[in-house]
Amino acid sequence: MIVLGLFTLLASGGGGGGDGDRGGDENPLPDWETTGSFAVAAGDINGDGYSDIIVSSTQGLNLHYGSSSGLITLGLKWSPEAFGLYITSAGDVNNDGYSDVIVGGSFGSGQSDSTWASLYYGSPTGLDNTPDWAVDYGHEDNSYEVSAASAGDVNGDGYSDIIIGTYYSNYNNSNPTETNRFFVYYGSASGLSTSADWTWCVDISEPHNDTVNMSAYAAGDINGDGYSDIILNSPVWYINSSIYYGTSAGLSDTGIDWDNEYIVATPGDVNGDGYSDVIVSTLLSSNNNPIISTSYYDVYYGSLSGLQVEPSAVWNLPFTLGDNDETVIEYLSIDGAEDVNNDGYSDIIVTSFSDRYPNLDDDIFGWFKYNVSVYCGSASGISSWNADWSVQLEHNPVFIDPSFSVSTIGDVDGDGSAEIITVEQNYSTGDMVSVYSIK
Repeated sequence: MIVLGLFTLLASGGGGGGDGDRGGDENPLPDWETTGSFAVAAGDINGDGYSDIIVSSTQGLNLHYGSSSGLITLGLKWSPEAFGLYITSAGDVNNDGYSDVIVGGSFGSGQSDSTWASLYYGSPTGLDNTPDWAVDYGHEDNSYEVSAASAGDVNGDGYSDIIIGTYYSNYNNSNPTETNRFFVYYGSASGLSTSADWTWCVDISEPHNDTVNMSAYAAGDINGDGYSDIILNSPVWYINSSIYYGTSAGLSDTGIDWDNEYIVATPGDVNGDGYSDVIVSTLLSSNNNPIISTSYYDVYYGSLSGLQVEPSAVWNLPFTLGDNDETVIEYLSIDGAEDVNNDGYSDIIVTSFSDRYPNLDDDIFGWFKYNVSVYCGSASGISSWNADWSVQLEHNPVFIDPSFSVSTIGDVDGDGSAEIITVEQNYSTGDMVSVYSIK
């Protein structure tokens, strides 16, 4: 995956057409569903031309292959030697025609009590349980965490590349000598080297009061030069987001930074001009409290010269007050949706709370209803903030950020349109994974 973006935009209710959309106040019906508490896009693992997914349930991990009739319900059990927090498609790192899967984990969750990443090659028979590539980053003190993602093809050699992030996660006992790092490994006919081809780090020189959840995003080709670019993001008040451009020699050594930018989404090419676009969120908050904030969303269109200095479009979405002056928190996340309606423009998914947060002193996990809405791209970009499609989901109770439960999964049935996957946690009726086709 692209490590899932944590974005907030206002999603209006309702929604237009799509397979199974019955109109009115009723939700669209899913095209496919199974029990599970976690699901990710896996690319085309077995090389049959259909995208596949990995689902986690009480029975473990299962591969569900795509087909001309959609996802196959009976999953193929997969028991990787090391199971971690991050599981996502790595693209095709050895260009053999099969998508590969990367797994990342930290202290006590994998092959050793440390921070690590493992890669499993796709094949006609699926994934092996033993990794084909693995790197151990050490940090055996339970204070480091890891992120993993595909980086696209940053050097244009036809092989997918990957990016691994390790970050210090215990600032209450901050060590000034600690660093947060990203490692990029370039693909080749023989796969990945265990030595990183590109490294980025930031020194942790002063104590922080919160965890730095560093993330990496494949940004597509922002400047249209044929090389994939990446975004590195540290969503704290002190560290910027940065874009590094790909070249024939790999990633550039210097990046473009934004001061006080909070989180980044990389939706693809929403206006069809041949350049990938970027959405950035700036939070203006009270005493660095993200709950009481005004959100500005800047859209930067890609171009031959790269990202513009000034945003191409800006949205100002302040939080509002309810009837009893309680804060109504409606914005949660925005991420790329690939092309869900097969019109040649990239689309976006917006996740927003559809209920009211009753008391700022209460736990935010009290939320339980939220909307998932799709806004389709066009020649003028995302031209309307009236959703083209929407569904309301629940977590009961919410123990995870719902933005982690919504993503696009590629084209599982070969019709040319990408599908959307959602996960609902419900401790009364059981967890459910659902797939929707939107045309």
